[in-house]
Amino acid sequence: MLGLRDRGRCYPDAVEGVNVGLAFVDGLIAFFTFYKLIRIHSRNSQLGWTRQKVFHLLIGSSNLGDFLYFVLTLVAACKGWICWSHACGFIVMAFPRILFVAAFLLLFSFWHDGLQGRPLSSGK
Repeated sequence: MLGLRDRGRCYPDAVEGVNVGLAFVDGLIAFFTFYKLIRIHSRNSQLGWTRQKVFHLLIGSSNLGDFLYFVLTLVAACKGWICWSHACGFIVMAFPRILFVAAFLLLFSFWHDGLQGRPLSSGK
């Protein structure tokens, strides 16, 4: 089936390459998002958690979750994790999507407040 475990490999080279490439992109996005979050927080730490900081936290966490999913998919296939194909894989796959939807809703609230003419601060 798809040449699994040929030449001592768990997946064909193309599938492994796609997983590694996607994991690299998601890891890079997560790194830069968390870097930007730290930079924003260090410049104005007295404001507390603003929508911009929460947005960066959600996007970074979502991409970090995708990074973990792509890496753990390769590990689970090679180690033969039984739980991965039933529940664990689905939970690890769904959690970043939930965070991404939350980030989208936060971005939508930014947009809605902008149309209403309200200030974009998340204070009161």
